[in-house]
Amino acid sequence: MARNVKLLEATMTQLRGKALEHLASAEILLDNPTGVIDHPNYVDEIINHIREVMICENAMNALKMYFVPQSPGSESPGITAPARSGMPTAPRPTTAPKVEATGRPTKKKS
Repeated sequence: MARNVKLLEATMTQLRGKALEHLASAEILLDNPTGVIDHPNYVDEIINHIREVMICENAMNALKMYFVPQSPGSESPGITAPARSGMPTAPRPTTAPKVEATGRPTKKKS
């Protein structure tokens, strides 16, 4: 079944644009919260923008996973996720932490 590459690229571009728009809004709130008068609760606004960024990034990842060919010999539409603009990323744990009888997680390996 042939994929409509232009439609896939348009979807990825729109998601990338929305993610960048929300990221820019979060950066504005973080850099100069007093410059945005109509947002009385800055923390909630920043959280909402970051959630929207994650929604867009998850959608882009799902599209790449399920609809963009992954094999090296297949034709790829050249779609890439947007580069992160200076936002720090936390390392993902490789294994779940052990929980002791006290209910506190430990870093002990099993």
